[in-house]
Amino acid sequence: MNQIELLNSYETRFKEVYSKSFLTDKDLKPSKDLFKTYSLNNKYPIPKDLDVYCIVSGLPFTIRFVNHIKNIQQKLREILHNSNYYLVEPENLAVEYLVLKWPNDKLDECIIENTISELKKLQKSSFKINSFGFQFHSDGAIILRCTDQSEMLQEIRRKLISNIDNLPKKQSNWCHVPLGRILSSIDEKIYKKLINYAEYSQKSLRSENLIEKIHLIHERSWYQTKRDTLFTRKLD
Repeated sequence: MNQIELLNSYETRFKEVYSKSFLTDKDLKPSKDLFKTYSLNNKYPIPKDLDVYCIVSGLPFTIRFVNHIKNIQQKLREILHNSNYYLVEPENLAVEYLVLKWPNDKLDECIIENTISELKKLQKSSFKINSFGFQFHSDGAIILRCTDQSEMLQEIRRKLISNIDNLPKKQSNWCHVPLGRILSSIDEKIYKKLINYAEYSQKSLRSENLIEKIHLIHERSWYQTKRDTLFTRKLD
């Protein structure tokens, strides 16, 4: 998927929000299910514990890129105001290549060993990802639209998929950075403000980040709030 195809894919998903004028708790159930129930009731969302193995970059990104994201998140705070929501902390922001194990999968130690072996053999140069604003979805997800003009991220993803057996079939084709989740119903006024800001950001807000490292992570709660770094590969 090249840069144009990727942006078109983001746009196709984003356009789904135009079929609604507000979000209900039922719409947001997929997002709310990622957080501990008592924490939602207290309006202090805490991601649920889990057992996921994944390959990512970031954790953290460059200061400039993080500040760009923090500015977007601050505006989202102002729009969502008294709504319940969760925004990913700067040190936990990441872009994903692959998931090696989803929460309900059985751990295959061979996959972890093979992944480390493949990362050690990887001969790729550092590369940039570029951001093109944010979007939100009708299930409450909020993401930063990113592309990889060099297609290096997708090339690395394809290579790993080709060389590692028994990977989960569910994988992302995107190059996005998860920013957070909307966790309570929002009315038409807030919904319209979100759409307006998303459209503005997609037209006007740009940044870039140099990717120099790839991490193999054991993620122990959603949004990397608890994690162990099992291996890091520095790119050339």
